[in-house]
Amino acid sequence: MGSKKSVLVVDDHEFVLNSLVALLQSPTLDVYPAESAEQALKFCKAYNIDVAFIDARMRPTSGIDLIGTIHNKYPTVKIVGITSYNEKATISDFLHAGVVGYLAKIKLSKTSLVHCLETVLAGQTFFSDDVKKMMEQTGPRKQVTNAHLSAREYQIASLLCNGKSAKEIADCLEISKNTVDDYKKTMLEKTGTQNSTELISFLYRNGLV
Repeated sequence: MGSKKSVLVVDDHEFVLNSLVALLQSPTLDVYPAESAEQALKFCKAYNIDVAFIDARMRPTSGIDLIGTIHNKYPTVKIVGITSYNEKATISDFLHAGVVGYLAKIKLSKTSLVHCLETVLAGQTFFSDDVKKMMEQTGPRKQVTNAHLSAREYQIASLLCNGKSAKEIADCLEISKNTVDDYKKTMLEKTGTQNSTELISFLYRNGLV
């Protein structure tokens, strides 16, 4: 995984939190455990977190709400959703929150956890086949029948689907991040979607990438 990375694990169940941290322990990683959203945000402020594994159901602040806050304050953090509840509603909440990966605790192992981390750090998304199927079936909030993409939009859309951030896309295409954001905003309007995950789902479902 190259140079040493910083990983945040957020779960309000102490046993689960300690187990996840133990599975991730490695000389190439700095792993920070947080039992609450408040602790998680302190770690994000103090350290340059690369990847955060966040549980969906926490109190008093839910993992879904925490994801939104981290996206707004620390947009470079790649977030993977984790949950014991392999329910469609929970997975849908994660997808709409904009996670780049999803793991069900019931299927967790050191191998799957490390594979997920490596995949996300490589700039790709990590979703199981059943979650990908759900993404393909989940429609945008309003139906759009004509979503023609320009050549540049298609180029940016393809990179988004490969898990690239706006900054990474800007560097790759040698344009500014603001320009990438403008193209993304236009694509969201064309497709009637609300965020990157909904946009990616729309693009896959309609064969645009």
